[in-house]
Formats: sequence, structure tokens, C-alpha cells
Amino acid sequence: MYLSKFTKKIIHWKYVFSYVHKSFFTLSAFQK
Repeated sequence: MYLSKFTKKIIHWKYVFSYVHKSFFTLSAFQK
């Protein structure tokens, strides 16, 4: 139970990080 909750949290943060990274990359591309 605890392990699956922890795994879900890791997957969630990986998704959030990749989304933020993607939007940041797009933003810097527009600024150039």
C-alpha cells in the first residue's frame, strides 16, 4: 500500500517535471 503510494508520487513528479521542462524550453525558444 505504502510502496504503491510512493511510486505514484514519483510518477506524478516525473510527469510534472517533464511538463515544466517542456514549457520552459518552449518559452525560451520563443524569446530568441
